[in-house]
Amino acid sequence: MKYIPAVISIVILLLAVGAVSFYAGQNLNISISKTANIITTKVTPTLTTTPDRTQSFRTIPSGGVVNYAAYTINIPLDWTYTKDDAQNIDTLIITKGNYKLQILQGGTGGAPCLYPGDKDVEGPSSRYLNFTEITTQDGIVLRRGESEPQSAIGVCEKQDGSWGEPTSFGAISYLVPGRDPLVIKTIDTMLASLKKK
Repeated sequence: MKYIPAVISIVILLLAVGAVSFYAGQNLNISISKTANIITTKVTPTLTTTPDRTQSFRTIPSGGVVNYAAYTINIPLDWTYTKDDAQNIDTLIITKGNYKLQILQGGTGGAPCLYPGDKDVEGPSSRYLNFTEITTQDGIVLRRGESEPQSAIGVCEKQDGSWGEPTSFGAISYLVPGRDPLVIKTIDTMLASLKKK
């Protein structure tokens, strides 16, 4: 009989330890759950990409003189343009600061465009050290050709298996005195928006 109070004390102690352990385990689960939520909250922003700022454009119609196609081109709202419509000449000049994109339709002569690896040809030609291909909305493949360190960039079109200028949109050139790659990319985007009417 003298052991009964000791046994009861041990049982009460075990029940108390069990209850505390159970309660602590419940709190641990809650704590883990909260920690998991905190981690998820911290990770989510790095997995979610911030939407790019989209530029607003306006559509400009132009061209359609001599044997050239009438076309439209999309230009950013922060660029300006001027048009010179003379008899048998159509010139569209799109400008931002000192940067320009010019599309000239008129009586201009043609010339082949040559790139690294191409052999020289007799007569006039335009040789470029490197190029970037740009496809218009109509699927016409153009090449923006560069010859360092000039500030002018010429544009050629694939015609009958070879590259030549002017394009079916006209004689196209960039004037890029600062050679800012972001501005050049913006001009490329305008060029890609070309579409025959």
